[in-house]
Amino acid sequence: MSTTPVESTSIPAQLEAAPDLASMVNQGWGLHAKEPDRVAKALEARVDSIPPDPTGAGALQLAEHVCLSHLGDTARLERFLAALPAAVTTSEACAGSLRKSRWVLTMASASPSPGSPSGLPVEPTDAPVDRLRWAGMQNLWSLWIRAGRAHDALAMLAQELPRALGEPDTAARRNLASTCNNIAGDLREGVRGNQDNDRLMLALADASLQLWTSAGTWVNAERAEYQLGRCHAVLGDGATALRHAEACLSGVEAHRGEPEANAFELFFAHEAVVYAARAANDPARVAQHLERMRSYLAEVDDAELKPWCQEALDEVQKQIG
Repeated sequence: MSTTPVESTSIPAQLEAAPDLASMVNQGWGLHAKEPDRVAKALEARVDSIPPDPTGAGALQLAEHVCLSHLGDTARLERFLAALPAAVTTSEACAGSLRKSRWVLTMASASPSPGSPSGLPVEPTDAPVDRLRWAGMQNLWSLWIRAGRAHDALAMLAQELPRALGEPDTAARRNLASTCNNIAGDLREGVRGNQDNDRLMLALADASLQLWTSAGTWVNAERAEYQLGRCHAVLGDGATALRHAEACLSGVEAHRGEPEANAFELFFAHEAVVYAARAANDPARVAQHLERMRSYLAEVDDAELKPWCQEALDEVQKQIG
């Protein structure tokens, strides 16, 4: 389950010809996972006209994420930042985004420090505030994972999680919750066989649950249970996967009658149980919850979400044979 809508089929034809930067950035977020290079090129084509306002800050955030998390290209982001108009580099509206990007680039290129207790790179003196650091860690940890440094991401998570759980600003806490959930999902969908990555995946999914439970809504919490269940299932731990998948389903069913406890949420809760039951070698439970997925799919009436659900159902059916 993800909080990002499926890509609109109209996006590919519109991206480069978007009437304004705000429209292009919005479309870019929808397209970036499938065509990151194209989104990066569209941003680069408009870099000299990026405004020193919140729209410009949004463009910087998209550029950082696409260049680092999806392309793994720090030099490309550095070139993009160097080409920004002078007004952007001195803008209060863009200051946070710029500081975050520069912090990520600094930390990504820094070697582990034998002098620090954790062995992690020493933080620069101009590091951004925690809410920005926690958001930037998604791109930093993605780079470290690419570089075979999942153990460094795990060490940093061990430092940051207690700090975040003690943070009174729940919005800041949610930044780290999102970072943990998103990277756990990326690792879950990635290639298996790397034990460091698997350990990090489980730690991130568990941290996401702790953070969302403390700082989010019941929907955030049940989706975190979904993620943790799916992560354990992909590693073959059926018993643990079932515990979290059933918690996800119970979390939705406990709110029946509320708008957010809809067919879409129930569809994916049952999907989590299907994967968990498969890992637990329980074919009867697989069949039961697969049928519930089909039933709820028929009730999803959102034109953007229904194809997403259909794709998930097709994948489940392909995997169980």
